[in-house]
Amino acid sequence: MAIMAYGTRDIQNDAIDAAAVIDRRIRALADYEILDTEAERGFEDIAFLAKNACDTPVALVSLVEGDRQWFKARIGFEACQTPIEQSVCRHGLASRDLLIIPDLTLDPRTCDNSLVTDDPEIRFYAGAPLVTPGGVAIGMLCVIDVAPRPNGLTPDEQRALTALAGQVIAQMELRKALREKETALLAERQEADVLRRAAERLQLATEAGEIGAFEVDFASGVMTVTREFCRIHGIEPRPQITIADLNAQVQGIDAIDTLISGVSNFGQGQFRIRRGNDGADRWIDLRAQSLLDDNGQRTGVTGVVSDITDQRAVNEEISHRLKNTMALVQAIAGHTLRGIADDDVMQEFNRRISALAKAHDILLARTSATAAFSAVADGVVAGLSIEQRVKRSGVDAEINSRAVLVLSMLLHELATNAIKYGGLSVPGGLVTLDARMEAREDGEWLLIDWRETGGPAASEPERLGLGTRLIQRGLAPDGETELTYGAHGFTALIAAPMAQIGS
Repeated sequence: MAIMAYGTRDIQNDAIDAAAVIDRRIRALADYEILDTEAERGFEDIAFLAKNACDTPVALVSLVEGDRQWFKARIGFEACQTPIEQSVCRHGLASRDLLIIPDLTLDPRTCDNSLVTDDPEIRFYAGAPLVTPGGVAIGMLCVIDVAPRPNGLTPDEQRALTALAGQVIAQMELRKALREKETALLAERQEADVLRRAAERLQLATEAGEIGAFEVDFASGVMTVTREFCRIHGIEPRPQITIADLNAQVQGIDAIDTLISGVSNFGQGQFRIRRGNDGADRWIDLRAQSLLDDNGQRTGVTGVVSDITDQRAVNEEISHRLKNTMALVQAIAGHTLRGIADDDVMQEFNRRISALAKAHDILLARTSATAAFSAVADGVVAGLSIEQRVKRSGVDAEINSRAVLVLSMLLHELATNAIKYGGLSVPGGLVTLDARMEAREDGEWLLIDWRETGGPAASEPERLGLGTRLIQRGLAPDGETELTYGAHGFTALIAAPMAQIGS
């Protein structure tokens, strides 16, 4: 329904908070980012159609801001904007119907307008509000004539003007959607560029460090691999390869398949392969971690490999020289202490040297300067041939090289004391060795619980020998040691902060 407006604003419009309405309109216009932009064919065409449909010399796509009205499209009107005081369009923003003023000189809202009283002396106005999907009127699609039109617009002209106003909003929404799409695409391109550069840096770093990376998708059986992975295994560079194809080209690669299939969360292993391109035997270090879906199910594995053949050769040479040095120390000590120390003392000295040598072997077998608690404990137990009488349980923490040497000596002293005086000195005696983590205010601590059962009652030694002093000193400078001597046997609780002994 058109409004043939000659009076003042109705009561409903007077009740609207004008400042809030203007603020909403300004924010809506800002959201479209359309003010003061270049002319666009789509809006110009709509203004042209409105002019022809209503048979007027002037048609405008007018956007009303706080202190001005700006024309996105204009036909038959020279200025690109006018002050808000000259705006006829602003009078139609409070309604959702057409605003039709047959004679602007007779309407009290427009009779004093300088566009009416002075050049270009407009007389007729008809406008359809431009209402956003959010219900905010941001302007008008209007037609203007320099002669009054007592009959206003015909029903068909009114319908055409209303429909074209809807097309203005549709054009603005399309423009906004395209801009947002372009912004999103730009952000995606920028993100992709960042990821590409990061991938390039990672590739340079892995190639410089001679580390190959891979990722396995269980569903497809396809491995995504880096160039360095291909070089290490002696195959042609490619981004992807199936495990079956890798097995066909590289002998011994089934060890990777076995490790990947068996890993529950993290896996690490060393194995020998026969390289695909030249048939050379190489030692490979692999570290893998599971990929999980939202339900915690394993969907794949990601990991890295490195060729440690040369490192193993160096470590073997170091181990060989270290053993020679240890043997020389034992020989010198034996010759020096001949006739001074009894055989038991010499045997204990040799066992301690052997325990140190075993700890060094464990470290040299690794590609990092750490070792697992289990490896150290099992090495000590195996060295004393008491595997069947020591039951180990609990966590398996990675500890640093210093802690490995100290732990090896500490467990050696506990075990030899148990063999001589404690739970392992009688048939049927046992030792339980449990390791667990404990959260404290200063971080995680490793707790080692050595407990002897089935042996004689334990009593505190009258004098402190080297072995007891080593045990009392514990595993770390700020660690704790609690030794208990009782009727049911000896126990030792050794605690150390992971901040001092961890990897």
